[in-house]
Amino acid sequence: MKIIFLCLLLILNVFGSLINERTVRVIDLTGQVEKQIVKHEILNDGSNRETTYYFPIPNAKRVKLAFFKAVDEEGNELQVTEVDSIDLDEEAASEFFYLSIQFYSPLHSDSLVQLTITLVFTHVLQLIPAEITQKENQYVIYEGNRFADSVYFTQRQHTKLNVASETIKSYTKDGHETLTGKKIKYGTYEDVPAFTVKSLMVHFRNNNPFLTMTEVVRDMEISMWGNVRVSEGYNIRHDGAKLVGAYESNDYSASMMGGRLEEPSAVRSLKATLPAGASRVTYTDRIGNISTSHFRSGRRKSTLEIEMRYKLLGGWKTDFLITYDVPASEFISYDTDDSTLYYFNASFGIPFSKPVANHVKTQVALPQGAYDIKVQLPFEVDEQDMDVRFTYLDSTLFGGRPVVYFVKSQVVREHFEYFQISFRYSAFRVYYKIGMVMAGFGAFLLFFAVINRLDLSLGESVGSVDAEWIHSLAATKRLDYASDPSNIVAVFQEFSEDLQDSDVRSDLKSEAKSLAKMMKRKFDKNKFDADSTISSIMDFTKKVEGKMKAQ
Repeated sequence: MKIIFLCLLLILNVFGSLINERTVRVIDLTGQVEKQIVKHEILNDGSNRETTYYFPIPNAKRVKLAFFKAVDEEGNELQVTEVDSIDLDEEAASEFFYLSIQFYSPLHSDSLVQLTITLVFTHVLQLIPAEITQKENQYVIYEGNRFADSVYFTQRQHTKLNVASETIKSYTKDGHETLTGKKIKYGTYEDVPAFTVKSLMVHFRNNNPFLTMTEVVRDMEISMWGNVRVSEGYNIRHDGAKLVGAYESNDYSASMMGGRLEEPSAVRSLKATLPAGASRVTYTDRIGNISTSHFRSGRRKSTLEIEMRYKLLGGWKTDFLITYDVPASEFISYDTDDSTLYYFNASFGIPFSKPVANHVKTQVALPQGAYDIKVQLPFEVDEQDMDVRFTYLDSTLFGGRPVVYFVKSQVVREHFEYFQISFRYSAFRVYYKIGMVMAGFGAFLLFFAVINRLDLSLGESVGSVDAEWIHSLAATKRLDYASDPSNIVAVFQEFSEDLQDSDVRSDLKSEAKSLAKMMKRKFDKNKFDADSTISSIMDFTKKVEGKMKAQ
């Protein structure tokens, strides 16, 4: 009998010398995601030591895989990488991709190790029916494999399903199943070959919120004056069974009794877990602030309970923005041996536990002058890069704020771990902006002091001449042969003096001065000839006007 069993192992164990002595798989379907926890007790039945364990996942579920993790019985987290294929002649192997799990230490011959593999898949549950009325319950179908997918022969295994309610319309029966309330057990099955697949289906009621955050942008801006400003924008959609038929805003009889309309799948509120010490919390949508939210601050965490402006039914969507301030001490620490080295630690995931996020962009704006920036992320991301931002008093002279950003798709509750950014920053840079403000204020005062001392009156050019000599010129042109000689001399004398203070060319000023002296001398000697003098004055005024027009 033993020889027959060993021969069976050699035939069925298609990869390596590893055997699953016992496998227990738990599938959690109580929410909107599928969470699998698979425990393998693995025996090395060969003569060589083994370092790698391969875990297969159907190709059809690859785009739906949001999270995976493997630990051993000591709690050591193991290195896990995705691989497209492995070296197997088995035809079924091409229908899977694989998680390559490295043992914490090599597994020697006849040694046993226990692995716990956690998987989370999104958008797996099928809504049947896909459309319901406002007061109907929501039902979903889950389809999978009764056996745990494995590359290796499995001696004993069973699968447990936890569903959202005891209302189960139908489920797969094979004589090895047991239904107890909201739990269905399949197995125990013995001597299961590698890549064995037997279909599994369960149709049950699930009125839990099927919320998908289609777009999330998280922005954190660090101030070395002791504050971190956080802004998080969300586009959210209810992916449950779509609403059909008439819509009632409220049931009249229920409202009269102070109750609510019975809407099993409607979503009215969300709960966000914020850092301890969060303050100045706002919750706004496109219309404005939503005052129905409730915020509670605690020593370990803060809670924001969001009451939506309008409830969400299947197929409906909305968007909103959350902002808050957090003391920098909640996020930032520094190296006691190196005062220029700082560490920024924040949550990788979103603050909501129930919704699934399809696309999350996280941005961290470091202080201006930060350098030697290093990023440590707990999970692989789709994109990671650096950018530059200019905010209050930032300038190109000092390079602006370096911004670290990364993008991750398929974010679920299991991503609630911390990422870290280390950077160096001189404490003296805190005072740079103070110096800039003081220098700017001083320059402002100096500018006005200089402006106040400047003579900003316009020059006496063709377009803008002094009103005094314009008046004198006009008075001079009004002189004629009948004018009194003394008046002729006085008027031209005034015109000559006003002309000296103007911007007229110096040769005209000299000519006017000479002409005025000549008239005064002839008048004093009683040799004044009004006709010739008036002729000379008219010629001169024409010359002045001609020169002005030429300018």
